Amino acid sequence: MSAKNFKMPKIKLGVLLLKNNLITENQLNDALEIQETTGQKLGEILIGKGFITEDDLKEFLKLQNRNFFF
Repeated sequence: MSAKNFKMPKIKLGVLLLKNNLITENQLNDALEIQETTGQKLGEILIGKGFITEDDLKEFLKLQNRNFFF
């Protein structure tokens, strides 16, 4: 595989938010439990619970898609 075709795996949104101190581990675990039960998107849950803003989500989704980890 050439370097040109190499694709970095995406870091999970929850981990990205946690590592950048936007949420706590407890908040992430709470949201993941809800996600498992409801199938709702993690970002929607975090916004709904007031843990992050919609602007936070947009910013970190852009970072996630660009593979800028920290």
